[in-house]
Order: sequence, then structure tokens, then C-alpha cells
Amino acid sequence: MRILELANLAPESFYLFGTLLLLLFGAFRSGSYQNTNLPRFFNVIRLGYVSMLLTYYILLLNNSRNDMFLAYSFFHITPVFSLWIQLVTVLFIILMLFTFKLPASLKNFEIIILIAIVHLGMTLMLLSNHFLLLYLGLELQTLAIYVILALNRHSVLTLEAAIKYIVLSAMAGGVYFARGSFYLFSKPAQCFFLIFNCCR
Repeated sequence: MRILELANLAPESFYLFGTLLLLLFGAFRSGSYQNTNLPRFFNVIRLGYVSMLLTYYILLLNNSRNDMFLAYSFFHITPVFSLWIQLVTVLFIILMLFTFKLPASLKNFEIIILIAIVHLGMTLMLLSNHFLLLYLGLELQTLAIYVILALNRHSVLTLEAAIKYIVLSAMAGGVYFARGSFYLFSKPAQCFFLIFNCCR
């Protein structure tokens, strides 16, 4: 029964495995390209990622999921809200990938994989019904943002911004996890959002 419930997470599973395949393809094929062909390889990865994004959103539209709880209530699907948020995010990512002018030194396939990981973290935060899953989605998102901030290693300003962001988010994450660990060990049932709201 739980396997059938997890089948409702097919769009998210497709997006996760598609990101991993793009990462493996980029890692194994980028070495075979010369420096002059790296922008062409970047365009190949970009087109692959955009087609994966559009397929993911089509799967979301075709997967008729009502308001449901999955995997021992760790995931909560709210279809209308999730679809609108995902639509805005997908359109923004596609617009950013094709309109934002990147320097030639930053046209690496890694930046597309990092954007995909940020989107994965946001999706996990949208689906989570538990404090721990929300924290994992938040950390997955921010770890990729750290790398995007410090991608231009030749600029002192970007490195300074990345270090400040790491310090501030580590402090905020520590406060969040210290507060959440109290509920996790003392009142584990109240770590679920809906139960937590009912018990306040």
C-alpha cells in the first residue's frame, strides 16, 4: 500500500533522477570537449534541463492528486497551490536560463545542475508535512545557493557574499534545528504541521 502511495510522487522522482542523469552526463562528457566547445556543451545541458522541466510540469498536470498525505503523512500534497507555485518557478527558471547573460568563464554545466538542486529543495519544502523534511529541503536549497554565490572565484565580492551567507544561514539553521529537536524528541507527534497547528 505504501508503494502505491509513493507512486503519486512520480513527477518528483522523475525530476530527481533526471537531475542525477544530467549531472552524470555532464561529469563524464565535459572532459571530452575542448575549451572552445564548452559553450556548445553548456547549451546542450541547458536544452536538456529545460525539456526535463517541461516534462516534469506535464507530469504534474496529468497526475491527478487530490489533497492527500503520503509516506506515513510525511508528505502533504495540495494540488492547486503546488501547481501554481511550480508553474511560476518553471517559467522563471526558463526565462532566467535564456535571457540572463552569463560570462564565458561561468558557462559551466554545474550552474544548471545547481539550479536544479535549488528547485528540488523548494519542491521538498512544498511537499513536506514534517519539521525535519522542511529542514532537509531548506538545507538542500541553501547548499546549492552557497556554491552559486561563490562560483566566480576570481571576485572578492562574491566570495565575501558567500561566506556571509554561510555564516548567517548556519546560525539560523542552528536555531531552527535546536527548536525543532525539542519537539522531535519530546513530542514527536507534534512535528507534523497539521497536528502542530491543532495542538497550539
